[in-house]
Amino acid sequence: MLTMLIGGLWHGASWKFVIWGGLNGLGIVVYKLWRKVSPYEANNQWYARWWKILVTLTFITFTRIYFRGESMDHIARWYNQVIYHMDWHYAWDILVHYQMVFWVMLLGYVTHWLPESTKAKIEGVYSKSPGIAKVMIAASVGIICYQAFSTDFQPFIYFQF
Repeated sequence: MLTMLIGGLWHGASWKFVIWGGLNGLGIVVYKLWRKVSPYEANNQWYARWWKILVTLTFITFTRIYFRGESMDHIARWYNQVIYHMDWHYAWDILVHYQMVFWVMLLGYVTHWLPESTKAKIEGVYSKSPGIAKVMIAASVGIICYQAFSTDFQPFIYFQF
C-alpha cells in the first residue's frame, strides 16, 4: 500500500495521483487477502478466468481516470456522467466512428491471447522474411496505429514532466 501511495506521489504532487496510487494499493491489498479465502482462486475454467479478467480490467480502467483526468472536478464530472447520465443510444455511433480504434484493440487482444507456440511461429516467419517485407509490415502497423488515434489525442503522460 505504501509503495503504491509513494508511486502516486512520484507521478505528481496532486491529490489525483495520490488517490490513484492509494486505490491501486488498496486493490493489491484486497486481492492478496481475497486470494487466501476465495474458493475460486484455483478455478481455471474459462468463465472464472474471464470473470477475473473483467473485474481487473474494470478496476484498472476506473482508477486510471485519476491518473489521466485533468482535475478533480473533471474526474467528478466523468463519474457523475457514467453513473447517473449514461446515454447508451450513442454507443453505436461511437463504435462506427471509431471502428479503426476498436479493430486495433481487438487485434491487440487476439494477439495477446494467442498461444506461445503460435506467437513463436509468427516471430519465426517474420524474422526469416525479406527486409522489404519487414519494412512494409512496420509501415503498415505505423499507419494503422496513426489512423486509430482519436482527434483529441492525449500525449504520453511522461512527456509532461
